[in-house]
Amino acid sequence: MTPALSIRDLTVTYGEKPALWDIDLDFEPGSLTAVVGPNGAGKSTLLKAVLGLLPKVAGTVLAFGAPIADSLDRIAYVPQRSAVDWDFPTDVLDVAMMGAYRKLGWFRRPGAAERAKALECLDRLGIADLSRRQISQLSGGQQQRVFLARALVQDPDLFLLDEPLAGVDVTTEERALDLFRQLQGQGKTVIVVHHDLETVRDVFDRAVLLNVRLVANGPVRDVMEPAVLRKAYLGGRDQVVC
Repeated sequence: MTPALSIRDLTVTYGEKPALWDIDLDFEPGSLTAVVGPNGAGKSTLLKAVLGLLPKVAGTVLAFGAPIADSLDRIAYVPQRSAVDWDFPTDVLDVAMMGAYRKLGWFRRPGAAERAKALECLDRLGIADLSRRQISQLSGGQQQRVFLARALVQDPDLFLLDEPLAGVDVTTEERALDLFRQLQGQGKTVIVVHHDLETVRDVFDRAVLLNVRLVANGPVRDVMEPAVLRKAYLGGRDQVVC
């Protein structure tokens, strides 16, 4: 089976400091994977480098067997909330409809079908009633749900989600985790940079443990073993791939 995402020999540096070093990873179609590790481990860097948002020193990335640049229409990316200008003057529905732009092209305006799809996705996340609210007026959790709705509007096969549950309310967390399970049930591949190790055990079927190098990769029951976690959070950066 062709991996949904295949990463080989990926190395990224910030100046002379390595952010990721010689990473090899495959993500199978229909998998639900948490990317975990200590602060500064390279989790967000991994997603950005995969998408070409950060330059690579070395490495190749394939999505569905093709170069990543040829597969972007099959990928949705949700950045960290801190990377978004929430004061931009637009409303919730318009943000959600942005997910249709890649398929429409920049010279076609979203129409009734795109509007209906955006409202459906907002409703799926429990915020359709906020569709005409300015994005800046929402709580952090509501804003995060809007960006998840925008990703849903894209109807991608691969979701790359960077800390989507950081600092959100309980309702948003529950909605998001249910959504991840639903997407996996639909055969989508979902990769989530995450910080709550207990949630990883309860929800995800696979985990990637990073600390600049790849520490472990495999089923959650193997990666989340105490000895393996200590290797990433308290030990060195030697590779111990499960």
